[in-house]
Amino acid sequence: MAQSLSVQPQRAGGRPIPGQAAGGWPLELRHLAGGAAVTEEIVPGFRFSRASYVLGLLRPRVYRDLDLGRHGLKIYPRDPSSYTPLREDHWGGGGRSLTLGPREDMNHQQVAQFSAKDADALPRLEALLNKFAEALAPLMDAPPPNLNKFYASGLKGKVKELFSVSPLLKTGKKDVLYV
Repeated sequence: MAQSLSVQPQRAGGRPIPGQAAGGWPLELRHLAGGAAVTEEIVPGFRFSRASYVLGLLRPRVYRDLDLGRHGLKIYPRDPSSYTPLREDHWGGGGRSLTLGPREDMNHQQVAQFSAKDADALPRLEALLNKFAEALAPLMDAPPPNLNKFYASGLKGKVKELFSVSPLLKTGKKDVLYV
């Protein structure tokens, strides 16, 4: 198994260290250096960027703390953000591909090729997903809960831990149960 490398921001007094130190971010977990920028031959004769789409998941805090802009990282939004071609035997009476991006009208038109009902429901689905994303955002930068501490604590400790995920619980109760 390849050894990982983690980093802690310099202003926090950290330095790059082998392994996953507490408070550090893993930089490389694979045998091959490059992370999301690696291009590999996945299908014989065809090379792909294996995971570049996940750069969109890069936390703003990590970008800032590692000063990635100063080191030359530039992020360009994709438009369209998704293109899915269909095999010819799946064309049927609908479209031959699905292309999605930031424009709601274009997304509606693309989904409507396959289902007008789904196209009309798409804005509600996106609004729900955005609410979940907003609820999850603070949890992404927080340390994971210590389950041993949670189970060992009394009622007061458990309530305190549950309070930290209350935006997610409220979103789920309010929006999922009544969709």
